[in-house]
Formats: sequence, C-alpha cells, structure tokens
Amino acid sequence: MPAHYARERLNYTQVGNIITINGSAEAPQINGVQFKIVDSESMTASIPGAGGGELTFTHRSIGWPYIHFLLLFVGLALVYMAWRKWKWFTPIVAGVGVVILAVYWINTLDNMPLFRWVKNLTLVFTIWIFWLARHTSLTKYVWMRFLCAAILGINIFEACEVDFHSGYLPNILNGAAGIFSILAMTRWRGIGPNRQPSKDLIWAGQPELWIIAYDIWNITFSYLNFNEYTSNSIALNLTATFLALWIPGTWVSTRGTTLGFFYFYLFSFSVFVMEKSFVPIPISNTSAIVIASISFVANFVVCALVWRWKIFKKGPVWPSFGQYRHAEHAMSGLNDSIHVDLDKFPAMADYPPLKENENPVHS
Repeated sequence: MPAHYARERLNYTQVGNIITINGSAEAPQINGVQFKIVDSESMTASIPGAGGGELTFTHRSIGWPYIHFLLLFVGLALVYMAWRKWKWFTPIVAGVGVVILAVYWINTLDNMPLFRWVKNLTLVFTIWIFWLARHTSLTKYVWMRFLCAAILGINIFEACEVDFHSGYLPNILNGAAGIFSILAMTRWRGIGPNRQPSKDLIWAGQPELWIIAYDIWNITFSYLNFNEYTSNSIALNLTATFLALWIPGTWVSTRGTTLGFFYFYLFSFSVFVMEKSFVPIPISNTSAIVIASISFVANFVVCALVWRWKIFKKGPVWPSFGQYRHAEHAMSGLNDSIHVDLDKFPAMADYPPLKENENPVHS
C-alpha cells in the first residue's frame, strides 16, 4: 500500500550517537525508536509495523535532485545521439563495458530487487537487438520485426506482473492498463531501418496516442511500486518522447536504448541515484487510485480505438493515429523510405484513411 506522507514538529532526546523521538501523532510507530547516527549524512533505525524494518535515512540536498533531473534528461539524450551516430558505441558500452561492470554489480548490489536485475538483463538484450536491426539486413525477416516489438511487450508484461502480485486496487488497475497497452501494439511489421546514414530504427506506424498512454502507464507503475524512482521515470519517458518527436518514428529505439543506458548508470551508482538524487513525490491512497484510474482509462481508450479500427476500419479523424505519413516525409523525403512497404499489408494501411482527393505516399 502507498505510504502516507506527513510533516510535524517533534521533540527528541540525544545520548551520544543515539536519537530517540517521542510524541509523534502522524507516525506513532517511531515513538521510542532509537535512531543511530552512522555519519554526518545518514542514520539507521529498526521501525516496527507495516512499512518498517531495518531502514537507513540519508541526508539529501534540497536543490540537487532537480538539477539531477535536468542532467538526466540531457545526458540520456546525448547518449542516444551517440548510439545513433556511432556504430561501435553498442559493442563498446553494451558489450565490453557491461562485462566489466557486471563484475562490480554482482559484488556490490546485494539489495537490488530481482525485478531490476531481470529488467537490466532484458535491456542489454534490447540494445543489442536494436543494434542488429539497424546494422544488418535481419529486418527483412518478419520474425526480427516481431522480436523488436515483442521485447517492448515483454517489458510491459514484466511490470504488469509486479502490479498484479501486489493485489492492491491501484496496482491492479495499472496492471490492466499495461495489458491494454500490449493489446494496442500495432503495425509492428513496419519496423525497420531507414536509408539515411544514421540508419534510424523506425516504427513508422506506431500510434502517437499509444506512446502518450504508455508514458502515463509507465510513470504510474513507478509511482505505485518504486515511488523514489518516479522522478527518474518521468525524466526517462520525457527524454524518449522528446527524441521521438524530434526524430519522428523512432520512439521504440529511443525508449529501449535510453532506458537501457540509464540502468547501467543506476546499477553503477545505485545509492547516489536512488537515495540522494530523486525528487520526492508524495503518495497517498487517494492519489494512487486517481493516477491509476487515469492510466487505466487512457490505455483502455487507445486499445479500444485500435481494435475498432482493426475490426470496423472506423475511428476518429482528429488524433494522429500513426506516424507513417509524417515520419516518411520528415525522416527520409519522398524518394527514401524504410525498406518495408507498409502499403503491402492491409492492417498496416495509414490511419485515418486517405480522403478521396488525397494521394498516398509511396517511396
């Protein structure tokens, strides 16, 4: 269940390096508990009751987390541009670099949740698959295009399992939102590299509304399950979406690679990132249910629109439901395209349907 955040003025006594708090009305379980000062920046305590246990409290700068948020946004954008520009960036960083770092991670990260270990391994695999999709001809095979989309679906499902396992109503709602997100994934057969020197990995037909709904779902997942991670999650999603708006059609690669490289950073500087560099975001029962409901509704609506289009070929005209047309113009021009011709697949046809006086774009 989400924590209850409160602020109150308390009396305490100190004997040596032991502080004892008394008179707390908002958190009575801390009354009489001994807080041991470890050094100038941290102390430990054994808190009884739900949400307690052996806890470490670390002093944080008030301004630094906000600076870190901006640096994270800029840093990940620059890392993605390096991954995009230099072919050997992946073998060096996600190959040799990960092998070296893995030795350090295994010997230092005793308390890292299993979910994050699995996530990190999945993301290393993701970065390599996307690299192969860009720099080899494997995307001429349907299975490779499916794999690029399936990696995304598997990552979403991993998070859904965490939500459903909690059994708490907001988590169940957000878990269902994640399932809707998976069901709304469409046009994966259009995934492939363009013919520009950068060889950007394009999912040209991916609905922009799906990306927005995904961002809401993913931030909600962090908010409910890893609250201290929420500000990082916001920065990660903003970075990927910003890059995809700047370089249309590239969201699947911007999201997969920026998240992967962030995890390398997180695993290498875990205490610094998770204890000293996050922006605190309050959570309560009310905020949890409201935000989870927004996630549920947003992803349900997108899923319903996708399947209404698939089944009945009907849908609202106003949303930009696919990136195909403007991605082709913005990225490649009329005479250059990804090597997969989307128009060969009826299910991949542009959406909404062209008006009678419009001509389809062909490369």
